Amino acid sequence: MKFVVIPELRGRWVWELKDDDGCVLSRSTLSYGDRDQALRVIQTLRRSVVKAQIFDPLGRPFDEFMQPAPLRHSSR
Repeated sequence: MKFVVIPELRGRWVWELKDDDGCVLSRSTLSYGDRDQALRVIQTLRRSVVKAQIFDPLGRPFDEFMQPAPLRHSSR
């Protein structure tokens, strides 16, 4: 995996996270005023993502070893 820092129009910069085949896994939603600013965001992301928790769309946390409880549907 690798981060790629990309220049855009008007001197703005974005980043992409690519897998080993070059497919984009994630892209910055913001553009940055200079390359160093984009690099700082990447460094922050690299430090922070290891602590990120995982949630389902309803806000229930996923445990590292188990899925959240299935949704209950009424029998009507």
